[in-house]
Amino acid sequence: MKQFIQRLVLAPEAFSVVVLILAIPLLAAASPYFLTSQNVSQLFTQNLEIAIMALALAPLVIVREIDLSVGSILALSAVVFGKFIEMGAPWLIAAVAALAAGAVAGLFNGIMVTRFGLSSIVVTLATMALFRGLANVIVSDETIVGFPEGFAGWDSWYVPGTLITVPQILFVPLALVVGIALATSTWGRRIYFIGSSPGVARATAVPVDRIKIALFMGSGLAAALAGLVLSSRLDSVRADTGTGFELLALTVVLLGGVSILGGRGSIAGVVVAVVLVGALRSGMALAGQPDQARIALIGLLLLLSIVTNVGIQRLQQSMRRRRSLKLLTTPDIPKPAQSTTV
Repeated sequence: MKQFIQRLVLAPEAFSVVVLILAIPLLAAASPYFLTSQNVSQLFTQNLEIAIMALALAPLVIVREIDLSVGSILALSAVVFGKFIEMGAPWLIAAVAALAAGAVAGLFNGIMVTRFGLSSIVVTLATMALFRGLANVIVSDETIVGFPEGFAGWDSWYVPGTLITVPQILFVPLALVVGIALATSTWGRRIYFIGSSPGVARATAVPVDRIKIALFMGSGLAAALAGLVLSSRLDSVRADTGTGFELLALTVVLLGGVSILGGRGSIAGVVVAVVLVGALRSGMALAGQPDQARIALIGLLLLLSIVTNVGIQRLQQSMRRRRSLKLLTTPDIPKPAQSTTV
């Protein structure tokens, strides 16, 4: 029982769970509209794009990489979709083109990081400007509006008798697949191994570069999917679509307990953090708090989360070293000689 409680306390997502449990009654007391079914549904819908990007960003952070270009990839993919629609293409073809654009952008990031040995922060900071610039080149200051009926307004497609929307339903299996794969598959174990001991992973013939390229492509693909969801919700696209989304997605990932040091984190924690950030943004807005107060509070929680999780990670490493040292220094006690009777 003691070990079980210790595992719960030291779990990477423990901080977000505790803050969420404390925040919900406070936000509900601040506004009677916070816990209404309509607001809860809107809370999830309005943060769905961030959640989708965070699902793919989390494994990247676990392997000690980062992608700051996801907001720009979202915009580029959305603009590609809008241009195809403007040229008269069916929306399914346009969606495939948008997803392909996102995957190619992610592949470019991955190749620059792995093949040229560049820092992912530097590379994706540069491509954040590059991809946003490409989106501006494609549409300039134009706003593309009026998407086909089968695509526009996904956020208003409800499951009969509920306030659950189609995009929310699509997110659930996506989160389950990524979470289960990360926790139980060989692919997931290799990701944690790379994040914990990158040098040892290379020495044991783990295809580190290929895995990182695949993760960057996944990040680009997720950003493109988020761009499609956002385009459907807004029924329009612009070159500045998704500005600042990369910081929100990264905030969710780190707030969810994914360690900036690598090798630690879970999709469950990311989902909890999405709910927490959405609840704070919605609840404080309903309570009449200014945007600056919301940003400051989320920033403070992010800082506390990083400090807490890094501290826990180092504590666990210290405990493991102590146990190993204790095993090495424990003297072997000779067995008493057995007496023989004639």
